[in-house]
Amino acid sequence: MIDLEGAAWMSPEDHRRGLAAAMAVLIAEFNTYLDREGADPVADSVGYRQGTLWLSPDELAEMAEEMRRILQPRAGNQPSPDRAPYLLSAILFPAGQPPQPQPDSGPTTAGDMPVHRSASASL
Repeated sequence: MIDLEGAAWMSPEDHRRGLAAAMAVLIAEFNTYLDREGADPVADSVGYRQGTLWLSPDELAEMAEEMRRILQPRAGNQPSPDRAPYLLSAILFPAGQPPQPQPDSGPTTAGDMPVHRSASASL
């Protein structure tokens, strides 16, 4: 795990390699799960969704704090007969900026608007 201080010293190429390594491990873990006898993604509440959230810096900070408040109490759970281990991977980065409308371009139509197929509700 890379802490904030370590991440601050990483180059963009270091971050690229770090994410690639993390994705390779995630894919290996998922394949191990799917290869188990009786694996049932629906019954096991498997999820892999991606969506776009439009957030101000304050909203991003608030969301991160809310996620910490939700996850932190469960982070210390110990194994028990009624618990199964679940892998949770969060990846968050700014997406590309949509094209900005030009002031003198006239009225826009739906065909001119960027379309985001994934909505925050699907997260």
